[in-house]
Amino acid sequence: VLVWPLGKRFRLWTVITAPICGLLAAIAPFPIPVALGWDPDIPANLWPGLPLAIGITLFAGALIWIVLRGALHGVELTPTHLIARGYFVTRRYKRDEIVSINAVQLKWWPFLVLTMLMNRDVEHTLQLSLDSGSEPLLFAANSHEHDVEIGAGMVRTWREGLEEY
Repeated sequence: VLVWPLGKRFRLWTVITAPICGLLAAIAPFPIPVALGWDPDIPANLWPGLPLAIGITLFAGALIWIVLRGALHGVELTPTHLIARGYFVTRRYKRDEIVSINAVQLKWWPFLVLTMLMNRDVEHTLQLSLDSGSEPLLFAANSHEHDVEIGAGMVRTWREGLEEY
């Protein structure tokens, strides 16, 4: 089961940025050979050129990774695990380790990063309480409070179904 209300607004953003990232992937590596002076018509310019070229390439790589992961972005519930697929990493939580699920407001730093990534205000996300005492935030589950509450209800219903087994 995909917890749909948590990520339904972001699929269009991915479709729009995919062609842009394709162009970026095609052009990003070109500044490195130019900075190294591999083109005989352009002199090598290592000090400002190479760090800038590496930075552009890393930025392009991160952007391409985010767009590729954006197609998977969200929360999936399997019979045994909650799988949170974020923009950079995927995290898995065993169903029997989850004690509670809450919708929480984001702190300023994740709010700023996610707002810039999504080009809109991202206010709330899911927070799990695990039996180990840790309370991870699921950045793969962020949206407005109403949507996150609906998603949290889905995860709670899934979690409560554990007692049936």
